[in-house]
Amino acid sequence: MIDPKILSALHNFDTELVGRSLARSNLTGFNLSGAHLAGSDLSSADLSQADLTEADLSGACLSGADLYRSKLCAAVMVGADLKNADLTLADLRGVNLSGADLSGAKLSGVDLSDSNLSGATLECIDLYEANLCRANLSGAVMHRANLSFARLEGAKLFAANLQGARLAGCEARGACLSGANLTNAKLDGAYLIKADLSGANFTGASLTDVNLEESDLSQAELVQVEMTDVDLSGALMPWVRLLGSDLSGTCLVEADLWSSVIEKTSYAGADLSGTNLARTGISREKALTEYPDIKHSPNTRWDDLQDMIRVELLNSDPPLPPGRFAATRRPGLYDRLRR
Repeated sequence: MIDPKILSALHNFDTELVGRSLARSNLTGFNLSGAHLAGSDLSSADLSQADLTEADLSGACLSGADLYRSKLCAAVMVGADLKNADLTLADLRGVNLSGADLSGAKLSGVDLSDSNLSGATLECIDLYEANLCRANLSGAVMHRANLSFARLEGAKLFAANLQGARLAGCEARGACLSGANLTNAKLDGAYLIKADLSGANFTGASLTDVNLEESDLSQAELVQVEMTDVDLSGALMPWVRLLGSDLSGTCLVEADLWSSVIEKTSYAGADLSGTNLARTGISREKALTEYPDIKHSPNTRWDDLQDMIRVELLNSDPPLPPGRFAATRRPGLYDRLRR
């Protein structure tokens, strides 16, 4: 039973509610839009289908609360405690949850588009099929989070900790995961077209059948990664560390792996047409000896000085004829390619 004074304050959005205890209260379907509930105790409260649009819940305790199908559009929940809360099918568009703790919360199917979750704690969280388009998750802690089939188009996950997270089948076109920790993460079947993954750590991750077309993987760590049948066409991959990984059947058409470290990595059956392998230690002879089934093209750039000269001449305008002294026809070409 809610205190009549508190009930009246709820209806009038009274500032007296700030810091008040509403633990275990039944507020099902209440209209609390714009309410001042900063620092309030709403632990284990029933707020299912309640309207909390633009409400101020900064620092509020909502641990174990039932927020099923609640409306929290543009609500301010900075630093709120939402551990083990049920937010299934809640409308969280544009909500500010920066620094909030959502460990163990249920967010399956929620709409978090354009929300701010920077620095939030989302360990073991269930975001299956959630809408996180354009959401800011920079610096968020998401250990073992379930983001399978979630929508992450245009989302910012800069330096996010996604260790052991599940992102299978997620749609993350144009997302920023620069510097993210994705060690032991599962990204099988994910769409990461034109995503920024520069400096990300994928050690021990699974990326089978992932679409990384035109993505930026410069300086990424790809140690002991399963990357079979991945589309890396047009990807930027300079200074990448590929150690003990499996790239069998991978499409690397027009990918740039300049100066990458590639050791103990299989690329059997890979398509290296137009791939830049300069300064990788992979020469044409070495590649075709180890993996005779790989595809390549005349403009594939191997880690071979003479081959680099040949490709440079082939791509010149107008093309220059190959030959022992052809490089001397373009001043400084030979010296530039040796550097």
